[in-house]
Formats: sequence, C-alpha cells, structure tokens
Amino acid sequence: MLEKMFKGKKDTATVAKKVAVEQLTASPWNNLVFMIYYGMVIDGRPWMQVKTKLKKEYPAMQFTSWTGLLFSHYNQCDLLH
Repeated sequence: MLEKMFKGKKDTATVAKKVAVEQLTASPWNNLVFMIYYGMVIDGRPWMQVKTKLKKEYPAMQFTSWTGLLFSHYNQCDLLH
C-alpha cells in the first residue's frame, strides 16, 4: 500500500514519510497483537499479567520499532517487483 501511495519516489524524505505512516497506523496494532498473543498463547500467562506487561513494555517496543532498520528497509526494498 505504501508503495502505491509513494509510487516511484525513493528519496530520503519519502522514506521518512513511509516510516511515519507505517509507525502511526499498522505498527501499533501489529505490536499490540503480537504482545498479547505471545503473552497469552506462547507464555501461557493470564490476561492480568499480560495487561501489566503491556503497560510496562509496550511504549518501549513502539519506540524500538523506529530504528534505522525501517529506514533502510524502505530505501532498499522495492515491493512492486
């Protein structure tokens, strides 16, 4: 979807815009679902423990997802082969 929104643009400003759009839309939901699934299904923790862990670790997880890896991903990968 982002490739269609920013078709043919690969400059640094466009890469920053792609990262911002992803981080403000899809990424929070992906991280939230992952943490809930991992806590309840993989670790087998009760909801209250998962909820406590979410409150404690979710902001840090969101912050970490803003790494340079995302910038390099959008700058080097063309999803429209």
